[in-house]
Amino acid sequence: NRTSLKREGVGKAVLIEELPESTYFDCSIIRIRPAISKVHPRFLLHALNGPIVRPQIMAIAKTATITTIAQPEVRDLCVPLPPLDEQRRIAAILDKADAIRRKRQEAIQLTEELLRSTFLEMFGNGLSCIEKPHQLPCGWTLRTIDELKAEGKYTCVGGPFGSNLTRTDYVDKGVPVIRGSNISTDTAIFIDEDFVYVTEEKANNLLQNLAYPGDVIFTQRGTLGQVALIPPTARHCRYLISQSQMKLTPFEEIIDPNYLVQYFRSQHALQFLNSRVLATGVPHINLGVLKAFPVVVPPILLQRKFAEFKQRRQILQRGAALHEVESDHLFSSLIQHAFRGEL
Repeated sequence: NRTSLKREGVGKAVLIEELPESTYFDCSIIRIRPAISKVHPRFLLHALNGPIVRPQIMAIAKTATITTIAQPEVRDLCVPLPPLDEQRRIAAILDKADAIRRKRQEAIQLTEELLRSTFLEMFGNGLSCIEKPHQLPCGWTLRTIDELKAEGKYTCVGGPFGSNLTRTDYVDKGVPVIRGSNISTDTAIFIDEDFVYVTEEKANNLLQNLAYPGDVIFTQRGTLGQVALIPPTARHCRYLISQSQMKLTPFEEIIDPNYLVQYFRSQHALQFLNSRVLATGVPHINLGVLKAFPVVVPPILLQRKFAEFKQRRQILQRGAALHEVESDHLFSSLIQHAFRGEL
């Protein structure tokens, strides 16, 4: 058997606590049944996902179109095994730290669900008219992204041409480069950290590809549907978008960026986006698809009412996200110490 996923997901282990009597797994799953006389199941779970075994898994992962690992190679993974009593103690500590981390994630998800339901309550009737503009409520319009960009140059652009931005351009500090990892897949929050950088001179040579607080960033290839607003309180005064991103400076007298971000995360917009995906090679959209993308535009005062609600909730959400990062760091530190015998 082989198991295959995106590279960051391949080989991730989960513990099956309970199953119906008749349950099968398919060929994309590798099952391990631990010998409980030798290894505590939850200790094994943390070991497989931890800093000793995880690098072994990445070393045996083979990438072609997809990333896979093979069952015979999994059998040869080396797992450190202290005495069973010590395994139970370590597993209990790591379980508690993991539970804290999961509660943070649940809090963020609940806030996101509240935003989604409020958005649908306020705008759901109009969203269904994305391809039927004659059925829009009175005072609503249907406009393209190109019609919603601000006046001036470079207000709706894609990332640099491939050869204009390569890894050799990256430096330790300077102007941050926005990549897919800076846009949260689950929450549309702009992650204002973990950047690579280019020099000020390089950024000045790519003025058309710069983004600023208040701009909306879209993913062009990879995880389509990723979108985020660079908040007015962003840590940097300007950013460079990568080849996989596009940016819009919205004309805020017509479209509120907070509404626009949530609109692109709605089921109606995502379905329309997926129908326009270019499937040659890696699925992607281009700037032409983005510019022609239809947006249901309610009255601006209604948009701003939602924006105020969203901004209040995102203050809480960002706080929870910060605590989640701290919880992740704590868990990573604990698991490092545990498998070095220092816990």
